Amino acid sequence: MTAPTRILQSERLQSVFERDERLIDIIASHSPALAKLRNSPMRRIMARVTTVAQAARLCGIPATQLVDELNAALGFEMSDVSIAVAGESQSTPGIADQATAPDWTRQLAVELDVRDDLRNGREPFSRIMAAVALLRPSNVLLLRTTFEPVPLFAVLAKRGFEHHAEQRGAEDWLVWFRQSGSPEPVTEVSARPTPESRDSGSEAGLADVVLDVRGLEPPEPMVRTLEALEVLPQTRTLLHVNVRVPQLLLPILRERGFGFEIDDTRVGEVHVRIWHAQAPTVEA
Repeated sequence: MTAPTRILQSERLQSVFERDERLIDIIASHSPALAKLRNSPMRRIMARVTTVAQAARLCGIPATQLVDELNAALGFEMSDVSIAVAGESQSTPGIADQATAPDWTRQLAVELDVRDDLRNGREPFSRIMAAVALLRPSNVLLLRTTFEPVPLFAVLAKRGFEHHAEQRGAEDWLVWFRQSGSPEPVTEVSARPTPESRDSGSEAGLADVVLDVRGLEPPEPMVRTLEALEVLPQTRTLLHVNVRVPQLLLPILRERGFGFEIDDTRVGEVHVRIWHAQAPTVEA
């Protein structure tokens, strides 16, 4: 049996929580925003993309302090290295210096306020990505949120966006995004019938839009799927092709009123066919 190892600042929260679910409460207790990790869809999304160091930043505490608390819960003592680093890293992130804001943050912006969603335990990720998808190259997005959305910065950076964040008060953050670079190559979304769609009645008009997300790192498969569903016609279905059943996506589909069926009979490939619940049915 492999001996347990210490938790590191670079470790993802998903890996941390898999070691011991008690560690969820340790992180959640440090911040009202992260308290939703206990029983919210936010945990299933954020844990995949958030590191311990990023969680500490959201909590407003040194990363070494959070690492030591987590390791102590697993039975580890504070190491000499942690003590030395902690002595040099006791500064707590404060309110951002508004004087350093770049000029482009003063442009007319498309504003999206997700504070009520976060306070009421609703997952705002899909709303944010839908707003991003509608931005023109010259547009600026102003996001109002209850905490600094560190994981979102990495997701949008891959799409060529830069950001500037300011904290105006408790649970009051303003984050500006604008596209300043070239996004990474994306998987093409093609509208074409498939043999499987013909079996499900696509010849009657419900042709599949095929979205192949194999090879993408989380949360990109979910992001691409939710974006595609935003523009999916009522008479079409989306064929989501993955290497596994997208467990994080399914409750969001139910919440948004989409029907779906899962075909996991293929080796190394899972097909999830998604449709608008109010779409007209095809009679045999």
